[in-house]
Amino acid sequence: MRPPHLLLPLLLAGLWAATVAASSGEATPPPVENGPALKVNSQVVTIREVENVFADSFSIIQEHLRRGTLKPEMREVAIREAWKAALSTAMQDELLDQLAHKFRSDIIKNLVSRTDPSVPATRVIEFFRRIEGDYIAKLRTQLIEAAGGERELRAALARKGQTIRDWESTLSTELFRREVLFEQVGQVAPSPAAAKAYYEAHPDEFRTSDAWRLRRIKIPKSKFDSPDAAAQATVLVYKKLTDEKIEFATLAATVAFDPPFDNNGGLLTVDGQADQPSGHFLAEETIASKLKDGEFSKPYDLGDSFLIVFREGYRERKNQTYEESANHALALAYQDKVRKKKEEFLEKQLKSAYTEIIQKDPPARWLKDQ
Repeated sequence: MRPPHLLLPLLLAGLWAATVAASSGEATPPPVENGPALKVNSQVVTIREVENVFADSFSIIQEHLRRGTLKPEMREVAIREAWKAALSTAMQDELLDQLAHKFRSDIIKNLVSRTDPSVPATRVIEFFRRIEGDYIAKLRTQLIEAAGGERELRAALARKGQTIRDWESTLSTELFRREVLFEQVGQVAPSPAAAKAYYEAHPDEFRTSDAWRLRRIKIPKSKFDSPDAAAQATVLVYKKLTDEKIEFATLAATVAFDPPFDNNGGLLTVDGQADQPSGHFLAEETIASKLKDGEFSKPYDLGDSFLIVFREGYRERKNQTYEESANHALALAYQDKVRKKKEEFLEKQLKSAYTEIIQKDPPARWLKDQ
């Protein structure tokens, strides 16, 4: 007689009998709404670009809801305020980007015009790019320190749907943003005293990241001929967990609808590593926040698939002493000074720029209760 958990593929196969033969992969999620969010001079900033700014604030709102420091009835108000702030930041960033691109272009033109005409312009530009690369490398190190390390940076980027490579591609622009600011408002010097004051004023920014260890069983609706058939299959899977007490990891590997995670019993990893900070698996983390360690969830309908989450473990963030985070505090205090100088400068610049906010409200998917 077969072990009970090995019957599951046969049961699923029966429900899957009418599946279209060509559907071998998961259904593509519906496209996220995109379009113009605002204009700065003649340049459009898209909704997705504003969402990249907004994503961190949304993650913080979700964390406050989990901790109970934000009441559910105030959720929408907080989201709308965060979206308004994201629009303002995106507007400032776009204006500064325009100034930065012009500043970089002017430097190249001046270098070419002042160099001996017998030297090809391509060699001048190559020389410029080598110098630029050295400064970008220094900026990269500084920004990683400000983020609290590369792991923290990767977690923050993941909340925005970005990779470390996406971020690195923006460093040239960031370098010349700073050059524009320094030219207008002067150099900003880092200060140990300011670092200590910043540490004391912002304790939440000096904590080691939390860590989730999660497993999931994902049942894509695209594997079945109808959503009802997928729902019936999900019920069978859930009964295997609740009634037959089959281990979650064993069942995840048996269902095998979620490569590559099902190869490790549904364990969610990034680059092969489990115990990831918040932000990597937002839907699963939201579900797991309602569980205790060692518990699994009821099935959730995510639109294109059904999901069951197992919370294997969670480690909360930990406070760091000032001595442990002195370099981080110095970098953040410096960034805070730059931010204030930037706001003062851009407030003046925006008075003479053409700006228009098109997407005043956050897209509906952010307002939807999760």
